Amino acid sequence: MSSSENNLAIVAAAERASIFKPIEDRLLSLQNDKRLGLSFEKNTISNKNDSVTINTGALKISVRAFVSKHPNTGAVINPLPISVAIWKEQDFQLNEGCETPQEKAFNTRDFSSYDDALSYVFKEIERSS
Repeated sequence: MSSSENNLAIVAAAERASIFKPIEDRLLSLQNDKRLGLSFEKNTISNKNDSVTINTGALKISVRAFVSKHPNTGAVINPLPISVAIWKEQDFQLNEGCETPQEKAFNTRDFSSYDDALSYVFKEIERSS
């Protein structure tokens, strides 16, 4: 990776972490809830969290931050940088030789704001309880 590519990767990783930080802050309040398991994932470039998987028992919920702006120009390239994917535990069967389930096994929605994304996540957690 060239120096300029490396710099762009650093800018993109920092943006993902920045988008995810308010989500992380709100979800930390759920850490003591014994019904839920939270697993945060660090970006290897920024060494900061940019995604989480929440296990409710019946559901798994993935919340991921993606790049919103082009790291070089600053132009918006993704107006919905927060993705929430929800699937039922053991809701799909993998075929031999296939490691990825079909998309229909997931309920995926993208959001422009962390408030909207978290509202959806909390609603789904409540519904699964």
